[in-house]
Amino acid sequence: MRKYSVMLLIALVVVALGSMACDSSESALDESLTPEEMLTDALDEMSSADSGSGSYEVEVTLDIDSGQVPADELAMLQMFLGGPITVSGTFAGQDDPVRADVTIALGVSALEIPVGIRAIDEQAWISIMDQWYEAPEDLQQQIDISDEDLVDEMTAIVEDMDIDPASWTTGFTREADETIADTETVHLSGAIDVEQMIDDMFELMQDPKVAEMMSDAVGEAGDLSATEMPSAFQLATVKAILQAMIEDNTMDVWIAKADSSLRRMVMTLDMVFPPEMDMEGLSGISVVVTVDLDAPGTKVEVEAPESAKPFDELEEDMQNNPFLGGFLEGFLGSEMDSDSSLAF
Repeated sequence: MRKYSVMLLIALVVVALGSMACDSSESALDESLTPEEMLTDALDEMSSADSGSGSYEVEVTLDIDSGQVPADELAMLQMFLGGPITVSGTFAGQDDPVRADVTIALGVSALEIPVGIRAIDEQAWISIMDQWYEAPEDLQQQIDISDEDLVDEMTAIVEDMDIDPASWTTGFTREADETIADTETVHLSGAIDVEQMIDDMFELMQDPKVAEMMSDAVGEAGDLSATEMPSAFQLATVKAILQAMIEDNTMDVWIAKADSSLRRMVMTLDMVFPPEMDMEGLSGISVVVTVDLDAPGTKVEVEAPESAKPFDELEEDMQNNPFLGGFLEGFLGSEMDSDSSLAF
């Protein structure tokens, strides 16, 4: 039975909320620690989080080799990709009582497409193009953000596999202190340990429990068995290609002196595609990810959206707005049955 891939999106957003939220405990930052120890303490402060909020922005810039693109296609690319592609928004979530509020704005050229997700206990709503819809009952049943949800499952798996995200960084040094949102912070800069991160991510991909969770999330028939996952040789090949393509990467974090909480994180990644990859004129890509976090222990207030339509009316809205229908099929991965009814 087919389902919108938005369920996987929601699950991933909830995992992100759990991993980025701030702990309500307050422990002053020990400035005598090494930069790596400061970062580890900040991550430890987040690990027992029960609420958190903040904002994020992902900016993607594509480098086009005009000499490799036909003139008619180049004009279209320049019109839509003349500036960076952005995904930005805000997030807020807590465990008890269950509350979640996520905004997503996809920006391409001068066009911005807003999406929203809200959850209050067992109720959930989805906003598309500023119109709220009640999430269908079967979808709401799969949005389980209780203490036994996907966040806890993923956390347990990561711990069992002895994967430490703190090990994904390297070469950190302390920069000049800065004030972020009226908060005195220590600024640390370093880089992402691409090799370690890729090794850990590939290890996670091959874990049967993760494969089963992915299969359940996307609603595919059958299980993703180990034989369907990339082989060791394929993973090693992908790893070598990625390492060769990454030209530069940096990571900066700002940690509050008063409570050791992470307040800002900025990651940059520059990749160059070799000619033999034949990327049809795409010569490289640059990604900048910025996350700003609010003060620890901030209470999350979420209200049910006003004028939310029943989810059944989304089909009619799609038919009346071809752009909306195209967006849903491309972004949410929806499908229409031959009888024009939405399937899950």
